[in-house]
Amino acid sequence: MVKNAYGPIKARGTGTADLINVHGRVSASAVGGGLVLHTSYEDVAVDGVQGDCHIDSLHGEVIVQNVQGDLLIGNTYGSVRAEKAARKLTINASHSEVVAADIQGQAEIESSYETIRLTRAAAAKIRGRHCDIVLAGIKGPVDLVDDHGTVEADDIHGAFRVEGQDLGVTGRSISGPELRLQTSYQDVRILDFSGPATVSLSHGDLTLRPRELSASIEVRGSYCAVTLEWPAGLRAPFDGQTTSGAIAWDLPEKPSLQKTNGTSVTKAFPDAAGKPGVTIVTSYGDIRVKGAGQQPNVAKAD
Repeated sequence: MVKNAYGPIKARGTGTADLINVHGRVSASAVGGGLVLHTSYEDVAVDGVQGDCHIDSLHGEVIVQNVQGDLLIGNTYGSVRAEKAARKLTINASHSEVVAADIQGQAEIESSYETIRLTRAAAAKIRGRHCDIVLAGIKGPVDLVDDHGTVEADDIHGAFRVEGQDLGVTGRSISGPELRLQTSYQDVRILDFSGPATVSLSHGDLTLRPRELSASIEVRGSYCAVTLEWPAGLRAPFDGQTTSGAIAWDLPEKPSLQKTNGTSVTKAFPDAAGKPGVTIVTSYGDIRVKGAGQQPNVAKAD
């Protein structure tokens, strides 16, 4: 155990260690057991812990890598970078930028007002407040709550659940047992996804491009325009309805039903009844169904 104030602590090659500093930089490496570290107003650097690692920091940068046990980090008004954690990662932060990568266990991250980036993890639970969030290469489920920010997610292989307010979402290459998304006041784009999908969006535009239709897609919108990019050769039940909006059907095969009387309704592929289908119900926005990769219609100038 080392206690200090207003000066640095450097530890290397110890067994289990408790390093406590007040207003001082702390660095530790090649720790043969667990590590508990507390400091404030200076930076923390840790490289190599054989056991669990618990770090509390205030107003400083935290850089941690190569932890073999559980990794727990608390930080405010600084930044956190965590890489190569063999088990669970937990970050409880406020006003802190967070960058984490190569987490073999679940990553649980909370922060506010700064960007959260997580790359390659077994699973993710993210709680943000006014954060931009970037996720890539998550092998398992993602459970995310945020507001007044954006989410970019790529290469997600588990359930993808997002809840937010004033939150824009862009997702690519998402496959899993569930895609559930609820947000408002910003646009949503979900491209190249598979599995069941439920989307609720108000006061924003929605673009969906399913890779296939192995399970049903359901959209509920309000003041929401919806563009659906239809997979080539797919025959699946389609039911679209919009109040105070129009439905544009840009596929070669005509729908089985089209009517407009204040509420526009389009149904298609009734012969595919019983298969997973697409249901879109919205208001004050148009619905467009087009072939995947099809360019928007552009009027030629005279």
